[in-house]
Amino acid sequence: MAVGYDVLGCDPGLKGGFILLSEDEEILGRWPMPVIGNKLDMHGVDRVIREVKRLSDRVRVYVELVGARPGQGVVSVFTFGAVSAAVEMACVCHDLPLVKVPPVKWQTVMHAGIPKTLEPKERSLMAVKRLFPAEDFRASERCKVFHLGLVDAALMAAYGIADLRGEVKHGSGSRRTAT
Repeated sequence: MAVGYDVLGCDPGLKGGFILLSEDEEILGRWPMPVIGNKLDMHGVDRVIREVKRLSDRVRVYVELVGARPGQGVVSVFTFGAVSAAVEMACVCHDLPLVKVPPVKWQTVMHAGIPKTLEPKERSLMAVKRLFPAEDFRASERCKVFHLGLVDAALMAAYGIADLRGEVKHGSGSRRTAT
């Protein structure tokens, strides 16, 4: 079923990233979260969004809904929220519709069929390999490990495609929000 949109998935952490997925589930673009040192490069986020708009004129953005989790420090929670707000503002400034999805919601859908005994990041790696077996999710060719921000961004984008196809059930308690 055609959805009429390409989807930009975003993992909004400093070690996050963006993946632009066509409605046919082809990766059109990938960008690690732009940072300078250990700070968000807001102009870099703007450049990513401009590049996304250059690649596709029919984009919906799906981003993880951020919130504090037990055991997280105040500074890390604040930083996570600030990065998420910067991504949201860039989308608003470029007239891109944005959907925020709680982690448990997209992970439940994208991790279906993967053993729950594994850690969430391991489950995400298995899920992304299942969906995109030929794709290299390292940040660069020099990296030895997958960029987990790109992995989660790809899964967010795939979740967005499934959502737009009507394949995701939204219960009455869903905290899915759109701006």
